[in-house]
Amino acid sequence: MLSEAKHLWRYLEDDYCTASLGLATDEYIARSLPASRYSHTLRLYTYGEPCALVGKYQEVPSEINVGYCKAQGMTINRRPTGGGAIVMGEGQLGVAIATPLSEDFSFLKLAMVFERYSRGILLSLKKLGLKGEFRPRNDILVGGKKIAGLAFATIGEAGLFHASFLVDLDEEIMQKALRIPSSKKVSLTTVSRELGRIVTAQEVRQVVKEGYKEAFGIELVNKPLSQEEKREIESLEEAKYKNPVWIFGQRDAHAEPCPH
Repeated sequence: MLSEAKHLWRYLEDDYCTASLGLATDEYIARSLPASRYSHTLRLYTYGEPCALVGKYQEVPSEINVGYCKAQGMTINRRPTGGGAIVMGEGQLGVAIATPLSEDFSFLKLAMVFERYSRGILLSLKKLGLKGEFRPRNDILVGGKKIAGLAFATIGEAGLFHASFLVDLDEEIMQKALRIPSSKKVSLTTVSRELGRIVTAQEVRQVVKEGYKEAFGIELVNKPLSQEEKREIESLEEAKYKNPVWIFGQRDAHAEPCPH
């Protein structure tokens, strides 16, 4: 049974999440993995409207144009994983994988973790007729342009791999919402742009599912969240991902936050 369990990954999908609920769900699947009968959990999802998310160790005012986001009613939140600030919405597919940690895991080996768990995305790009490549430390490129960004964190006794897969993107909104220094600006592309047609995140999600199944030789078991799990996630959401102290940091906790 143990050997069989290594080939069983739990699969979750949902659309139009709020930022706070989406992030709380990702943290939950990592925290609950050690007690699960599955070796990993794969979650593929979208956000309902554009939101600006900073990495765990970033400062919001340095990375986000808070005034613009507030004027646009655009949510700001903080991921439990590292990496840089991103904009997520209907056109970006969120990829979250809860993974066990190897006994010799260290953040010095993080590039190996990124390379391993990006394989499903790379294979999905191939299935779409695109040639993707992993660029250390944490990007996936098509034609030299970034199409997905990767992030990771240890949460409890498990790891959480994050990817923001650009199926489509309103770059004007991204440029106005994020404070990106000229030195850090990179050329971006999307699945829609590369294929020359409008592609939905839901269409790409089906290909990504097949990509991970093939890349890891696994079976994905579609097991939606139970009511008890949803209650636990909502509790985490209220305590952490709707908490200005988490989102803005201690210094800015009493500043008027953007809507959640």
